[in-house]
Amino acid sequence: MGSSLSEGTVIGKWIIETAKGIKAFYDLDAPATLTELEGQGPSYLSASLIPAFDLYLSCTGGPALELFEQKYGASMARPLYFSVNPELYHHEYREIKWDLGYLGAYSEDRQSVLQKLMVDAAAQWPEGRFAVAGTKYPEDMGWPGNINMLHHLTPVEHRDFFNSQRFALSLARSGASRFGYTPSMRLFEAAACCTPVISDYWEGIESLFEPESEILITKSASETLRFLREICTSERKAIGTRARRKVMAHHTAAHRAHELETYVGELMSLNTSNEPKLETIG
Repeated sequence: MGSSLSEGTVIGKWIIETAKGIKAFYDLDAPATLTELEGQGPSYLSASLIPAFDLYLSCTGGPALELFEQKYGASMARPLYFSVNPELYHHEYREIKWDLGYLGAYSEDRQSVLQKLMVDAAAQWPEGRFAVAGTKYPEDMGWPGNINMLHHLTPVEHRDFFNSQRFALSLARSGASRFGYTPSMRLFEAAACCTPVISDYWEGIESLFEPESEILITKSASETLRFLREICTSERKAIGTRARRKVMAHHTAAHRAHELETYVGELMSLNTSNEPKLETIG
């Protein structure tokens, strides 16, 4: 079962009572789940259901997994990060339209970071070309004129967008500043296109990409501008190439499928052969 289902608790109870195989929960927004569990609890998952699942998968790794196990009784919490399909995301020659692009829906918690790392940089560098693509942005953001607003891109347009920019901006998903270890899907997509990524810092990012070699970390508009204006073309391409190499080695859909099989095998090995519920995945 995946997270954020409107009737998740009811469905979860039915799964626990009915399924004869391994019962797994896949949390696509663990920071939000943990935050809500501290209050009334999320509508899609009651705390009492967590120990009943054999496997708790999460797009957030690191300390969040320990919380699920130690505080909420998850039997086996494991990371299953987002991934990328290398057949869909790869480098293609495109005319460079922007120095820095960002792809992501409007979010109040990320807007201040976007303002600090990109919008302020655009205001300080009128000659630069910037783009923001995503839904739910207010009509009048009051941004500098050198920021191009693209209100919606379909998934098939993402590759073209990333290949049309010199650098891609990646911002942590909601709650990642608290728990870390929460890479976005867009981070992997941009890297797979050989577009060097400039990212805000969150705990655990260095476990996925090597800073300064495979990814660039910025904490201010001035740092963002330093990357945009001082990194030469050859080094920019080298960073993008190294990032794609890391994605191809660790973050494709095939890697996630293998990780899932490994977790299932780990579960199987912990149970005796006379437990038929673990013979298949249900």
